[in-house]
Amino acid sequence: MPKKLKTLTQNIIRKEPYNVATNILNRTADISFGQLLRTAPSLRRQFTGARRTARTLAVLDELPKQMQNTTALYAVFYLHSPPICTLIDSGASKSCISLNLTQRLKLTIQEPSTAVFMLGNGDRHASLGIINDLP
Repeated sequence: MPKKLKTLTQNIIRKEPYNVATNILNRTADISFGQLLRTAPSLRRQFTGARRTARTLAVLDELPKQMQNTTALYAVFYLHSPPICTLIDSGASKSCISLNLTQRLKLTIQEPSTAVFMLGNGDRHASLGIINDLP
């Protein structure tokens, strides 16, 4: 019977060394968005900023000259001047006029204002100031 030869080759298996920190950092955390935002204030600020929508404000003088088809009530009136296209105010809030009309009527702004008006047609407009003494 022939003799068996011993193999001198070894099976070499490479193993990466185990690191508990790497293992934990590569796992998915079972955490809700609310918990995450409470734990990480910088992420909360980013999330809050991302969900805000930027609003654009127009100037009343830049409105189109033709009347738009909306449910708001418009009228044309005359006040010692050419016709003035007007959006009728219900009196439920403050009234506003354009800077161009203010200048045509020779009115002056007397106080600053930070108000933003939402008109009957849905547009938002920043106030330039307050006029107290109206004729």
